[in-house]
Amino acid sequence: MKALIVLTLTLNSILPAIQGATLDAEALKVWTDYITAADLRMKSRLSGERPFLWIDEPSDRRQRVAAGETVIAPAIGNGLRNGPNVLIHHWMGAIFIPHGTLRQLTSILHAYDRYKDFYRPFVAESRVCATRPTGREFALILQYRTMFGSYAYELEYVAREYVVNEWRRYSIVNTPVVREITGYRTAAERALPPGTGTGFVWRLHTISRYEQRENGVYLELEALALTRNIPGPLRWMVSPLVKRMSMDSLEAALLKTRNATHAMNTMTEVLAARPWVM
Repeated sequence: MKALIVLTLTLNSILPAIQGATLDAEALKVWTDYITAADLRMKSRLSGERPFLWIDEPSDRRQRVAAGETVIAPAIGNGLRNGPNVLIHHWMGAIFIPHGTLRQLTSILHAYDRYKDFYRPFVAESRVCATRPTGREFALILQYRTMFGSYAYELEYVAREYVVNEWRRYSIVNTPVVREITGYRTAAERALPPGTGTGFVWRLHTISRYEQRENGVYLELEALALTRNIPGPLRWMVSPLVKRMSMDSLEAALLKTRNATHAMNTMTEVLAARPWVM
């Protein structure tokens, strides 16, 4: 309790001075270069230089995932890389969906307007914006509840899916626009200009890989995020919390996707057994 009081007093004395932040061109270029390199590394999984799935690289990850564990690990170092006044977060996560099918999983992943149902309370609102030959565009409002308070962001996404073969697919989802919302769902609600605000979320980027095997489907999420850097006085205290939040968010996304796929699988079985049910 004493440690909690000290922590609260420390935060209250420091946070007012660090609320404002701006994403500048230099930091954005570092992010763009980083995600370009991550997308290029995906090609080595397609060429056979590396296994298509991260869990099939030499490790015990495949066995752990097949046994029902949700495996989360940093893709770089401790999951964080420093940039000019920003942090790049890069994590890997994998899960197995027994008895699930590639068709069921992709149906869930493509139902962008229903993300508010699949991923609540993290996703507060969701809608499809456009469907084009080059990909789909959708928008979400995300809510983060942290020890610093509650924050809301409106994100515009561009999703592109690639078919490798009949049992393998992958997708790349990018967020070119992120707006912080202050006073969300109050009379004072206001969307800030992109690149301004607290800086707890500047950009998100996800590479998803999914593979159908004889007893189910495997799902991997390679999650990247750009945020403001952690000020020096808070770094020792906040870094472990940031790491924990990254892991928890990725695990929740994987588990909720599996739950939604299971629900679809159950409904399919019910309709197959009772074809008169509409």
